[in-house]
Amino acid sequence: MKYVKQIRGHWRQKKEYGILKRMEAVYQLKPHELTEDFLKTIIERFGDKEIKITIEEKPFDETAYLLSNEANRKHLLAGIEAVKQGRVSHVLTLEQIEAMAK
Repeated sequence: MKYVKQIRGHWRQKKEYGILKRMEAVYQLKPHELTEDFLKTIIERFGDKEIKITIEEKPFDETAYLLSNEANRKHLLAGIEAVKQGRVSHVLTLEQIEAMAK
């Protein structure tokens, strides 16, 4: 369906022991994208079955937040560039960081 593609949705059928137990559709969209076409899509997918609709805000984007402040942005981008150019005296591996956290 054209509408499902537009709102970045995915559709799957949940099976247990080869038997269809339930159908699930997950849509990620902005409130202004809730249109009559969206409702038609839901009705086509689920017919007259009872459905549950849960609305939740997408998780907080830490990277966008850190880059939203100009001072942070400059500091982070300078650090990334230093690593790319090999101007960093010491780089820790994930294992080293995890060991330090213990």
